Amino acid sequence: MGRKVVVVGGGYGGSALAKALDAEADVEVVLVDPRDAFFNTAGSLRSVTRPDWGSNMFFPYGGFLTRGTVIRDRAVSVDPGGVTLASGRRVEADYLVLATGSSYTYPAKPVADSTAQVLED
Repeated sequence: MGRKVVVVGGGYGGSALAKALDAEADVEVVLVDPRDAFFNTAGSLRSVTRPDWGSNMFFPYGGFLTRGTVIRDRAVSVDPGGVTLASGRRVEADYLVLATGSSYTYPAKPVADSTAQVLED
C-alpha cells in the first residue's frame, strides 16, 4: 500500500473525499467520525414535520468504503504524523485531512452519534 490518508470528519466534504480516495489503488484511506452513519443535514428540518421520513437522512458508514476503513471515534488531537482519538488509539498518517464541518442548533444537526438515538430524539 502507498500513502495513508486519514480524513477526520464524515460530513459532506470528508465523506466525498474518503470515497474518492478509496478508489485509488495506491492510497489507504481511513475515515474517522463518531457517528454510525452520514447525516444528510438538508433533510433534518423536513423530518421535524414528517417524523416518518427521518430514516431517509442517514447513510450508514458500514460498507461505505470498499478498501478503506471507517473508525467510529472522535479525534482529540492531531499533529503532522497523525491523529489521537478519544479512545486513546493513535492513527498514523502520511496525510491528514481535517473535514470537521460545521455545527448548527438542534434539530438541524443532532447531538447524538447513533442513528437510533437521533431518530428517537
